[in-house]
Amino acid sequence: MKRVLEVGKDVKIRGAGTLAYALSKSYVVGLLVALATAAIIFLLADRSAPLVKDFFGLEGVSLPHTATVGWFPLTMALNWLIDRIPGIRRIHLDLEGMKKRLGVWGEPVVIGLLLGVILALLARAPLFFEDGGANVAFTLLLGMQMAAVIVLLPRMVEVLKEGLLPLVQEIRAFLARKFPGRKIYLGLDASLALGHPAVLILGLLMVPLTLLLALGLGALGVNRMLPFADLALLPFFMIWCVAPHRGNLFRALLIGLVVMGLILFIATDLAPLFRETGKMAGLSFPEGYGEVSSLEAGSHMVPWLLGR
Repeated sequence: MKRVLEVGKDVKIRGAGTLAYALSKSYVVGLLVALATAAIIFLLADRSAPLVKDFFGLEGVSLPHTATVGWFPLTMALNWLIDRIPGIRRIHLDLEGMKKRLGVWGEPVVIGLLLGVILALLARAPLFFEDGGANVAFTLLLGMQMAAVIVLLPRMVEVLKEGLLPLVQEIRAFLARKFPGRKIYLGLDASLALGHPAVLILGLLMVPLTLLLALGLGALGVNRMLPFADLALLPFFMIWCVAPHRGNLFRALLIGLVVMGLILFIATDLAPLFRETGKMAGLSFPEGYGEVSSLEAGSHMVPWLLGR
């Protein structure tokens, strides 16, 4: 079995058109696939814009990211399915409910601290007692860093929103005068949705679960990639796992596991094509690795469906 090298931003070959060209060796096919991908993503962004307003508080904004909004139909369908499963559909676990039940232990900052400590313990578990002092310091530091992320990142996003949304409204008003009678959304970066604490918490929680999922799917023969660099992108992939049910973390976790399983499968499936495309671009690969891929590549479901 070939090993797959998981890469992040250093070696990232994106673009539905590029992949289609690599498959077909036709510029026309590549262009058509790229245009079809853009059309589908814009359509999905329009359809999801009301939820972006209701849940994330971004009025007049859509999030036309191939890596995120492409999962919108699936996550909505999975949420619909959960609604029809007796027992499970009644389980509701959101941040407000956790605060009421757990008090200070349900605060996002405390949850971030605990998740950071757990991640540090998992990372250092085999050698924890060999250098106990350094490992304890590492564990506490990572816990504090994760707590800081949970607190500071939403506030940073709020600052961005305060600056961007007035500009968005002015642009929409201008376009409304030019195109009367039409509803117009402005497409912005999906990072604006990271300001919701539930997205960040689920993203952190999915780090160890994604690694376990990769190993489990690897044992079944449907995954050959062990994620590493792109684990930092997990909150992006969780945006549409959280939004359909207004922040129910239990449902978000179930949906997130399905989404990450598919991302791993797609990333593995695209690995040979990525290697071929990389060679076309003049890239070199580490010795001993037959293929390359990434979680970010696997998140582009729409181009994958069109290209395969």
